[in-house]
Amino acid sequence: MFRKIILALFAITLISKFAYIGATPFSYDETLYTEMIAEEGEHPSFLPTWFGYPAPWKPGLFFFAASLFLPITSAIFASPEYAYRIPLMMFSLLNAALLYLIIKRFSGEGTALAASLIFYSALPAFNVEGRLLMETFTLSTILASIYFYTRANSSPAARFAIGGIFAFLAAITKSVIALIIPVLAIAYVFQFDRKNLKSPAFLLSLLAVPAGLALFWLSLSGLGLSEKIFFTDTGKMFVYDYSSELFLNIAYGVFAVLILMAPVLVASIVSLASKWRTNLMFSAWILLLFFLLFLGQRTWYYYYATPAVAFFSAILLVPPGKNLDAFAALILGIVVAISCSVALFTEWNPGRTPFFEEGKEIGLMLSGEENVLFVGSYEVNTISISYKSIDERRDYGQPLDFGWILFDYRKNNATASSVLDFVQDYWRNDYDVERSNFAGIFWYSQIFRKNTSITEFDYVVVSPPFANLTLPGYSEYYEGNYSTVYRRLR
Repeated sequence: MFRKIILALFAITLISKFAYIGATPFSYDETLYTEMIAEEGEHPSFLPTWFGYPAPWKPGLFFFAASLFLPITSAIFASPEYAYRIPLMMFSLLNAALLYLIIKRFSGEGTALAASLIFYSALPAFNVEGRLLMETFTLSTILASIYFYTRANSSPAARFAIGGIFAFLAAITKSVIALIIPVLAIAYVFQFDRKNLKSPAFLLSLLAVPAGLALFWLSLSGLGLSEKIFFTDTGKMFVYDYSSELFLNIAYGVFAVLILMAPVLVASIVSLASKWRTNLMFSAWILLLFFLLFLGQRTWYYYYATPAVAFFSAILLVPPGKNLDAFAALILGIVVAISCSVALFTEWNPGRTPFFEEGKEIGLMLSGEENVLFVGSYEVNTISISYKSIDERRDYGQPLDFGWILFDYRKNNATASSVLDFVQDYWRNDYDVERSNFAGIFWYSQIFRKNTSITEFDYVVVSPPFANLTLPGYSEYYEGNYSTVYRRLR
């Protein structure tokens, strides 16, 4: 009976997630990933591209995997949000199933079912799995690796080899986060399989993640981007100077953890205090939360620690070897109700952010229009670029050419005068402009300029808008709160 209740709660969560993924337009990294996935499907490459430019912030495995689903999902769903995000729901179900199988080995079916449901319905899972991010796919490779490492009744050589293969796949998906796999594998083997701690098969498998990182570094070196990307982005967890924003990051991180994981986090901490010795692997796993605090606003990374939080909260609710009972089912029902309600009906929902909707509206409004110039910040105008390109790819088979001048508004290197300068002469050379690649757009204050064959622009999109900006020969075509569209006078 109680097992059926849990399965019903899984179904309710699944339906809620299906509604959630259509609640908000693409934003931030998603706006880049839509095009990168489409290009990976057309021209598979280990290092992904964005409008033909090298864009290897991460290796290309996630983008390639997502591109395999796109022809099918695009034929089924008219909504681009569903077409691109639906595959992640399949991987989210896979993650819940893998976590169930892993925990069942240690604590029995009752605890495993509870932990799997807590993980699947957690707010970090809603947040990540409902957006076009690579975390869901990456966690699938991590959990698959751990699944084989902990498969004690199998041949050690085989399970370590397969565990190492999935660890390698994790490394060429999200790079640094894959380093958690050898840590967890060592913790498990030390506690439960010590006879294999020095076996050649196990030790060799631990080299899988470093091998994946080395392959990524060598690939970047071939483009001359190893320092710009590998050491600046991939290695930022180790070399970035956090001192200037340490307090702010930790404060924001603590707030994010409490918001995203309460109340299961409280239960997990209570359980951890008395039961951390019973499973060193999950104890090491939950320590990941401490390191994530330093990353501040990157709340999607908490998804990687959620399986451990779910495990420790579950063993408090359903002790190892015990079956689900009415009290456990009631608590799990409350957890699911809270998560689904918060995700779908509160201001926490990112769909409440109005510039997402405005950016989508502008992109669709300009779909099919040639000679368009986007000028502005990454956060705002890439939304319009994404939707314009998706719509044109559907109608014409490929996106139309456009111009793009990217300013970093956070470093105040854009003024009404500089915007006017580029509208009047797109190829002017009196600014420090990067146009060979977009690899550093997240970290450098340099202006980025996309190559284009367009010589005169019929539409200019300025995001965010300048109140005192006048473009000679243009009139305001659309005035929004976050963007202004100008059209050439005819």
